[in-house]
Amino acid sequence: MSVEDLAGQPVAPGAADLPASVVGGARPRIRALVATARSIYQEWDGFKAVPDQVIGDGDQAAALGWYTGTYRATGAGLRARFVHWFTVRAGLITRFEQVVDSALVERCVSDTPADAGPPR
Repeated sequence: MSVEDLAGQPVAPGAADLPASVVGGARPRIRALVATARSIYQEWDGFKAVPDQVIGDGDQAAALGWYTGTYRATGAGLRARFVHWFTVRAGLITRFEQVVDSALVERCVSDTPADAGPPR
């Protein structure tokens, strides 16, 4: 499965970790995702998630890549490795897991404006 294929997949209701009874169905989850995306683009300059590799097997796909950007409040640059793991069933993303070096992200958003991340 290509990155383009993954990007076009809708999210299945109930796919989030929280039960639907807690969040009241898919719409609040979608609103939360939109709010998170807005927050990222308001707080970061040039934020990108760029996959280096996408591996698929059956209904599973994983993207390995880098988050990059500059946190506006501190001026700190970020380069952090990520893995996105997807389960796709019947044309819907039914599960999504994100792994990132959150210590690098925390370093960017802390009061210490120093570039965070491994060398390029």
